[in-house]
Amino acid sequence: MQPTVPINITKMDATITEGIHFVWNGRTVNSGPLEIHLDDKARGQGDNCGELDYQKNVARARFNVVIDFTGIARLLARAGDCGPMQPIRAVLHSEGVITEDHNFGLSGPMEVCPHPFFGAEGVSAVVLPGR
Repeated sequence: MQPTVPINITKMDATITEGIHFVWNGRTVNSGPLEIHLDDKARGQGDNCGELDYQKNVARARFNVVIDFTGIARLLARAGDCGPMQPIRAVLHSEGVITEDHNFGLSGPMEVCPHPFFGAEGVSAVVLPGR
């Protein structure tokens, strides 16, 4: 077996059913469900790929993702403060331990692209290890 095996990521879909809380106009608001999927517009070298390093028992991957904030857009549209909202694009730099049965869980920081909804401060995010 090769000590390092390259991988291509071809599909990823996730839902955060409980959403996230954020502060808007001084009030804490819940986003509603968030849909996250692979960014099919990411076509650069190094996008949506990774490697399985069996010598170190570590999997590493770079996911280009789109986060659909449709729930927030609907909420703010009802308040009359928001028009159509573009999805958020981000890059997840992840890694995790490869287990003896060749499974692995990935976690790591996300680089979130600038988005008008979040202003100059932007937003930071991280994917935590699963349970």
